[in-house]
Amino acid sequence: MSHLSQSSMYSDMVNVFRENGHQVFPIAPINEVGGKTSFISKENEIEVLRVKTLDVFSKNKFKKGFANLLLSHQFKNSYNKFWKDKKIDLIVVATPSGLYADFVASFKKKHTA
Repeated sequence: MSHLSQSSMYSDMVNVFRENGHQVFPIAPINEVGGKTSFISKENEIEVLRVKTLDVFSKNKFKKGFANLLLSHQFKNSYNKFWKDKKIDLIVVATPSGLYADFVASFKKKHTA
């Protein structure tokens, strides 16, 4: 997901939910390769959990595939570190959603979302 001040399908959707009075807790990979760790970013008055991942945009198919396989685990770990007490009632997932299956399944079970 791009920065919430930039227009994209996901950032526009998050902003519309917020404008309509909903609390939103977006989680997205950090878009640059480097030494950063996962962190909370304040974007358009919304807290966004930016998760340190491997290079999910790599041109090398093996590296990209491996990075995508780890996404669910990395998202779950970062959520538990930063937001484990947040109550979730709706989950919206980017495609391909199979990459997040374990993460989403644990959310659905925990929050009955």
